[in-house]
Amino acid sequence: MQKSFIFLAGIFASLPSIVHSAGNTDPLHVISFETRDDGYHAVYLDGPILNEGCTLNDRAIIVESSSKLGSKTLVSTVLSSAVAKNRVVLRVSGCVAISLSQTSTTAPLVTKVQAQY
Repeated sequence: MQKSFIFLAGIFASLPSIVHSAGNTDPLHVISFETRDDGYHAVYLDGPILNEGCTLNDRAIIVESSSKLGSKTLVSTVLSSAVAKNRVVLRVSGCVAISLSQTSTTAPLVTKVQAQY
């Protein structure tokens, strides 16, 4: 019984690090949103974006495409939050080119946007 308790206590103690390693930013304000005609949109926040090993960490990229049905929702959530001055939490995962014409420069890829009201 005591071993089970210690095991569970260890799991609960590690939860904050597990959540952080999932790639979520803190709740931050959008300070700039750069849209591009190639569908690679840059989100700039008023705080740090997690370092995913990309060449740039001052922005995160939303890739809008017909194969990613939720990508338009990500874009609209960022835009509405910026206008309303609400904070957002971005989940990023890996690196992606910042545009089709700048493939050697990468930034974190946005996979989720959570608006904070």
